[in-house]
This record gives sequence, structure tokens and C-alpha cells, in this order.
Amino acid sequence: MNKISIMMLLSLTLVGCGSKETTSAGPTAQPAKPQAAHDAMRKNQAYIDEGLNYLQHANVVAAIKSFDSAIKENPKDPRGYIVLGQTYLRLKEYNRAIDTFSAVTHVAPEDGEGYYMLAVTYGLSGDKALAQENAKKSIAIFQAQKNQERFMRSVALLNGLTKEE
Repeated sequence: MNKISIMMLLSLTLVGCGSKETTSAGPTAQPAKPQAAHDAMRKNQAYIDEGLNYLQHANVVAAIKSFDSAIKENPKDPRGYIVLGQTYLRLKEYNRAIDTFSAVTHVAPEDGEGYYMLAVTYGLSGDKALAQENAKKSIAIFQAQKNQERFMRSVALLNGLTKEE
């Protein structure tokens, strides 16, 4: 069990918290979003950044409040859920982490990160069957998206979960 726990915790550190969006320029650039949507996304990212800053200063309660604010600002954006779930996971509050990562799969079912994090959380909480099921879902999503790095990470997780049996 220690071996799989170490592997899963290592994978969590590789996942990181939150991500910045990038934009492209040129003929393939995306059309400009309406200003209100852009402002909401910026405010949402500000809450996430604020929460990550609180975590760096060991203020977990304030971080959770910031992540909750990000979710309230834009409940369809999976980023707030991901960082909140990772926070609960680090606190070993597995049920809260599972609830939060499950929300990702509902608001953004095409986001493989939610399934990956569910697999990690179920694995750490001892439910290998659900961990494997969610790892397989993340593999399928990342494969369809041709995201090789995350695909390989999910495959490694699934392999680690099946070796324990």
C-alpha cells in the first residue's frame, strides 16, 4: 500500500495546481470573447491565484474560500474544482475530494483531469475498483485528445493500481 500511496502522491505533485490559459495569434486565433465573459474568466483566475497564494502561506481556510469563490464565479469552469479537490486531497479529506472531483466530471465531462484526480483519490482512499474505472476514463479522454503526456500519466496510474491486486 505504501508503494502505491507514494506513487499517487508523486503524481499529485506532477499535476500541479491550476493552469494559465494561453491565447494564440494569427490566422488560427480564436474569435474574441464578449467582454463580460472575459472579465468573468479573469476574475475566476484571480480567485484561483489568490487561493494558491494562500496555500503557499499555509492559510488553508482562506485558500478554500478563494477556490469556492472561483467556483461560484464560474461554476462551469473545472479549474476551481480541481484546485479545491487537490486541497482536500492534501488534507486527506477523501470524501470531500471525491465530491469535488466528481463535480468536475459533471460540469466538464470531457475534462480528463477530473477523472484522473478521482482515480488518485479513490486509490488513496482504498477503493481500487473505482480508482481503476476513473483511470480508464481519463486514459480514453486523453487518448482522444491526443494529449500524450497526460495519457501516459494516466496509464502509469492504472498500471500502479492494477499491480496492487
